[in-house]
Amino acid sequence: MDVVRALVDEAARRARGLEVARSAVGRYAYVELSDGRAGVAYVDWDWVSPFREYRDLPVDAAEAARLALSYDPVEAAYGVATINALHDDNLADADPLDVVRVPEGSTVSMVGYIRGYVRRLAGRYKLRVFEARPVDDPSVLPWYAEEGLIPGSDLVIITGVAVVNKTINRLLELARGSKVVIVGPSTPMIAAPFRGLVSALGGSVVADRDAAYRLVTHGYGAEALLRMRVLRKATLVMQGLES
Repeated sequence: MDVVRALVDEAARRARGLEVARSAVGRYAYVELSDGRAGVAYVDWDWVSPFREYRDLPVDAAEAARLALSYDPVEAAYGVATINALHDDNLADADPLDVVRVPEGSTVSMVGYIRGYVRRLAGRYKLRVFEARPVDDPSVLPWYAEEGLIPGSDLVIITGVAVVNKTINRLLELARGSKVVIVGPSTPMIAAPFRGLVSALGGSVVADRDAAYRLVTHGYGAEALLRMRVLRKATLVMQGLES
């Protein structure tokens, strides 16, 4: 199943009649819709060409959501931010790792380095973290180790950036049989495309639209947005939970 395409189709259906009221692109893309909902998604500036051709971003919300299929990093983030504004309503005010648990000593694989989670999990679990860039941490391995080491994990934690860069489909294949949680502000919290594939979606809800727009415009990232309570962590619980 192509999860990103399924997300786009569902978001485009929800977005009918809506427009993008305002948007900003910095370290994150911010999209606010005409009904007042808003979302964010990470922009991978390492792959934005300085010679990138100028293109207007769509105002129609359904068209904006379809940009999640683009391989242009700015367009893709704009599309996923639009999708993230269209999240499900039945969200819990919780961190996903508080509701999806495995016994201490279990093997946990994390795709993407999230400092807070690494600190929380290190020493209690057999932790492997996969990153595209070197990180000075003994638990971090190069991204290409995912193919051999994700299968058989007890828990797989994937950052929502995998939706933006379209690696999510392969990662979910590798994680088949494991508990899976997708985390971070780029995570789309729409259940249908992920049903039967993940245990929980742990994303963020924009709590202060004006502040989010201002901070993204000024180049702030997720840690600042969360610390300043401009974003609020939220979790969509799916299946396969253990206390």
